[in-house]
Amino acid sequence: MRRLNYNPDHRIWGLDLLRALAIIFVIIAHGKHFLYPIIPQPYGHNLRFGGYMGVELFFVLSGYLIGTILIKTFQKEDSVSFAAIKKFWVRRWFRTLPNYYLIILINILVYALLLEGDVWKEVTLWKYFFFLQNVTHHPGEFFSESWSLTIEEWFYLTIPVVMMAIYFGFRFLSVKGRILLSILVYIGISFSLRWFAAQDSSVDWRLELRMVMPLRLDSIGIGVLAAFVHLYFPLWWDHNKKWLFALGTGVFLVNCYYYLHHILPNATGNVSLFDRTIYFNITNISFAALLPMASTWKKQTSWFGRFVTITSLISYSLYLVHVSVVRNLIMEYMSWSGRLYGPLVWLLFVGVSYALSYVLYVYYEQPMMKLRDKFSKKEKTVTITS
Repeated sequence: MRRLNYNPDHRIWGLDLLRALAIIFVIIAHGKHFLYPIIPQPYGHNLRFGGYMGVELFFVLSGYLIGTILIKTFQKEDSVSFAAIKKFWVRRWFRTLPNYYLIILINILVYALLLEGDVWKEVTLWKYFFFLQNVTHHPGEFFSESWSLTIEEWFYLTIPVVMMAIYFGFRFLSVKGRILLSILVYIGISFSLRWFAAQDSSVDWRLELRMVMPLRLDSIGIGVLAAFVHLYFPLWWDHNKKWLFALGTGVFLVNCYYYLHHILPNATGNVSLFDRTIYFNITNISFAALLPMASTWKKQTSWFGRFVTITSLISYSLYLVHVSVVRNLIMEYMSWSGRLYGPLVWLLFVGVSYALSYVLYVYYEQPMMKLRDKFSKKEKTVTITS
């Protein structure tokens, strides 16, 4: 089998660690059913918190990494053009779309041939091809985890447009001022939409707020704001990294307790306006506070360091296959009742997910990323993903 090749000198291990933690949180949440035989309720169900925390961490990381690329582009006044934005889109789409569309087709085959029911016939499939499945509500059972991917894709599409509009429309401001204004406007638009939707106290926190694309773009915007702080205030970023990390970790732990004891039991309603609006941003800010410290952790060559880096590299493929392709088939054809079978099936779920993701990354995702270099020249940077 072809090996997964990467240069540890070109990676920031701390950011790899955060991305690996994010996907591990998500896998634990989505595989919780297999652990029910050994974890008494409600503790087994409470593992669901990993899905929320993992995706929010993904959002902040994406905003930080993509924000860094875009801000550096807009800092070079002579390079700001539609051609530069087009290059950005091409590189993003070669990174995300081939895998996404392949998994959609695999999902259709899995649901049509191997799973009972006509779920795949009951959805509007064309929406999935244009990332429109959760514009107003959660997409449903078919490829249910794709809700967060639409938020990411629409972020890639819209944030450069907002930045360019403000860049050329507010020339009386400095470049720094225009970049900051565009980030704040972007966050403000999405937050305002969520604030308006949250006025209905009966709204489902999870299906009608958390997983709705226009209402969550501000969470990725928080990551872009972190990138702005890093690039324009590097001394402050570095000098305060330790206390920011401690603060972010503390807020994360309090957030876990709050989610488990307040949000999770009431997610279908009866949560406060704070829970429906600002709570998301507090989660994102707590993760953003981890970035100054994490961005200083460089090369790690131990077996654990390699595991973290590999998990980070295959995390996108892992996110795509672990539910609809792996978990749903296991739940359809295997039993996990009993204190012995449950953990064994969980290990099978994790092992098969990792194996499929590794193969998908090495033989499909990575070649696609190499192909994109024929369409756009890659700048030499040290990143977690490109």
